[in-house]
Amino acid sequence: MAKLIQAVIAYGPKLKLDRTASMNEVINMISGRTGLNAGDVSHMVNEFKAVILTFALAGRPVNIEGLGIFRPKIDLRGTIALGTRFSPQIKASLNKTKAYEGVIENRDMIGTTSEDLISKWNEDHPDDLIS
Repeated sequence: MAKLIQAVIAYGPKLKLDRTASMNEVINMISGRTGLNAGDVSHMVNEFKAVILTFALAGRPVNIEGLGIFRPKIDLRGTIALGTRFSPQIKASLNKTKAYEGVIENRDMIGTTSEDLISKWNEDHPDDLIS
């Protein structure tokens, strides 16, 4: 017997991600947009990382207005990690109509319900139904 998660994975909309932007690409883009030289931008990015780490290791979340909050957290094994909650401005910008220029796989499934996915799965997999 199949599970709903199988239908979500098979039919749900997914972003087809392109290659990850490298640090050099990020530095060059910031340099080009600000007029700062790439060395200064690189130094600033490294200091930004160091400051976030310093505050996180002291148990202090960091709020960068317009970007988000970086917050230290711990799991049951005692592993400390850094959680990120992006600002409402970033989230709103991501979801503006037609702002996303990348590829969305299964785009036609946007707005479907769990019941729709179950129906499609059961139609395509009569020997492995989701009940």
